[in-house]
Amino acid sequence: MADNTLMLRWRAHLSIAAVLVVAGWWLYTGGPTYVIQIDHQWIGGLADSADVVIDGVVVGMLEFDPRARPVRGFEVEPGEHVVELRTRQCDARPDTVTLEGSRIAILFADFDETFRGCYVFFR
Repeated sequence: MADNTLMLRWRAHLSIAAVLVVAGWWLYTGGPTYVIQIDHQWIGGLADSADVVIDGVVVGMLEFDPRARPVRGFEVEPGEHVVELRTRQCDARPDTVTLEGSRIAILFADFDETFRGCYVFFR
């Protein structure tokens, strides 16, 4: 009987500790985050020093490194966002992303060459 009571106490203590750890993580990180990820594998060297513009504000820069995975994420608020990738060589075509139910949007950067130059867009 004493063994069962001791086991129940340990389970109760571990359950309380687990709840406290999860609650602390939630408070520390600010809850769930919404992220726009840009995969720039297809544009290769065009991604080097490309500015990422979300809702008209430059939020970061892409860097091309052939040894690293070509994905970069940017935290945003839930809702609709206009995303644009500005490079020195090509014009940009913005794309609209809505983050409501899902917390991650993945955009694949690509470029197209025309007789007037090139432009970068998202697939």
